[in-house]
Order: sequence, then structure tokens, then C-alpha cells
Amino acid sequence: GQFGYVQSPAGNIVAGLHEGLRLILAEGIGPRVARHERLRKELHAGLEKLGLEILVKDVAYRSNGVTVILYPEGRDGSLLGALQANGLVLPGGTHPDYAAKTFRIGHFGNVTPEDISTTLSVLEQTLKASKAA
Repeated sequence: GQFGYVQSPAGNIVAGLHEGLRLILAEGIGPRVARHERLRKELHAGLEKLGLEILVKDVAYRSNGVTVILYPEGRDGSLLGALQANGLVLPGGTHPDYAAKTFRIGHFGNVTPEDISTTLSVLEQTLKASKAA
């Protein structure tokens, strides 16, 4: 037969996949899922304390990997620039109906409780500073 594929696979992608799978298996699927659920609950509790509204209202349908938050009243995508100036880079929303009204926080992979508390702290400081300005 003829060999029809003449491209090399991207070695960095294969190596990244291998390392990601190694980390998942080392932690264990069950403990990893449970950790992601704990991180989501911690993040959501902190967002509520800050008065930020999560787009998905029903807790049963909320993701353990990413949270979509509505911009506070009177705020828009400029909040992301203010957060970035304070060291926190967050992406805006992506859904066509909500892109201009939301931003996202990822909390999956190798995210730690310290990452969640740092994210919440920077959010709080940035929101307070913007109200004072």
C-alpha cells in the first residue's frame, strides 16, 4: 500500500497530552472531580459575597470547570482591562447573546484553592477601586 500521510504530528501537543494524562492519573479521577467541585463551590461562594451574579442560576447545571459571570451594573468589558492591570487575566464571554455582558473564570486542571482566593481578592480590590474612582 501507499503511505498517504506526509506530515509530522506536533510533538509538543503529544508531549502535553502525555503530561496532562499523567497528572490526572496520578491524582485519580475521583479525587480530581471532587477537587474541581470544591473549587467551584469556593469560587461561587466568593462571587456571591462580592455581589457578582453567575449567569447559570440553577446550581445543578453549573460547571465544575468554568463559570460565566455577568458584569456588575454599569460595568462592561473595561473591567477586564482593570483586572489585567492588577495581574488577573480573565477572558470575556463568548456566547453571541451574552458576550458583551459576561466574563469567565476557569477553575479546572491544576487550579488550587490559593488560585481561587487570589482571583477573588483581585476581583474585590479592582471592583472597590473602580467604585472609588
